[in-house]
Amino acid sequence: MVGSDSGTEVCENGISFYVNWVEGQKTGFFIDQRENRELLKRYVSGKNVLNTFSYSGGFSMYALSAHSLLTHSVDSSKKAQDWA
Repeated sequence: MVGSDSGTEVCENGISFYVNWVEGQKTGFFIDQRENRELLKRYVSGKNVLNTFSYSGGFSMYALSAHSLLTHSVDSSKKAQDWA
């Protein structure tokens, strides 16, 4: 799937994500949330994290990279869950 016609792997602050440019949701992986995802890392070390409306898991990946104890990603989209 990565590198297909409709999607690709992208790297943001050393974390890799799959972004589907064609089938993705309009509330998808917004670049303008880059600073907010990075900011999250200050607060989650050693904590449990619940990422609701997680789409493809951007905030979840940052939480995990900051050593959260447990991170749950919740989204109603099966495709987004698979991409995460």
